[in-house]
Amino acid sequence: MAITIVFTYKDDKDTKAQMIINVADAADYVAAADRLQLLLDPLTGAQLVDCHAVIGIPLADGLKTAAAASSAVEEGGKFIWNVAGGFRTAFQLPAINESVLVAATPFVDRDLPVVGALIAGMMTDATGIYGVPVVGLDRAGQAFSKARV
Repeated sequence: MAITIVFTYKDDKDTKAQMIINVADAADYVAAADRLQLLLDPLTGAQLVDCHAVIGIPLADGLKTAAAASSAVEEGGKFIWNVAGGFRTAFQLPAINESVLVAATPFVDRDLPVVGALIAGMMTDATGIYGVPVVGLDRAGQAFSKARV
């Protein structure tokens, strides 16, 4: 099973950036990360401030088998959620379907069944994800990433 290693670097302005490297042999990912840290450090002026592993999980059955013809990952949708204690959390979904936006606006249409299902699912299931209950959707709308990669 492959493991993704994420290196987080910080520059002298405290701006952070991440670099991702996939490691084929999951059994030896800690040793690989240790070696890579030492190999990469002399090549950057930034400081390595975090290194962690991401473990792959099989995809659920029933997902689409190809991207939509007009999809563009930099044209995303940002969802900002209210969580217990007066805090917020957010995620950005790549390539949001324009069909879920209110016509002629950048806002997600909360009245659509697919959006309602997401809201209900987050309020029901997200406690296990965030550790605190999600109490509602604060706002959601189209959001563009900085650049294509």
